[in-house]
Amino acid sequence: MNTNTNKLMETLTPTTQETLNSVLIDMLKGVKTEGANIYTASKTALIKAVDFANEQAPQVVYEFLKWKMMEAIVYLVVGVVAIVIIGYVTYKFVKWMKKRNDYSPSPALIIPFFLLPTIIFSCIIPKTLNVIKISVAPRVYLIEYAADLYKGKNEKQ
Repeated sequence: MNTNTNKLMETLTPTTQETLNSVLIDMLKGVKTEGANIYTASKTALIKAVDFANEQAPQVVYEFLKWKMMEAIVYLVVGVVAIVIIGYVTYKFVKWMKKRNDYSPSPALIIPFFLLPTIIFSCIIPKTLNVIKISVAPRVYLIEYAADLYKGKNEKQ
């Protein structure tokens, strides 16, 4: 103890010191009791949260996989529809050119040859692979998805 505390202790009467000691002991007991109550409440809440997570995790994973499957199918359908539309427009354009007896190569015919591979390689093939991966090996898909998220988060830092 420092000198100020020693001087204060010397000036206190025994009854005052006993009173202070009992008040201090009561305060510490209260802190201990409330600390135990807080600990118990925290422990109960944590157990409930873990139980809730354990109950809901399978459903959340199932819904996540279902969502990713539907997302991949939508992209796949959009890609196929785009290819059909581009093919149909190209067919009609060529037919129109033949009707005009114009057989010279048109720059407009080059566009489908750039669009079709772009759609196939950016939309159809990756999404088809995702659909297959989710239906055949959903755990592998989840692991790869989590790894991609982790890589993306670390690349930003």
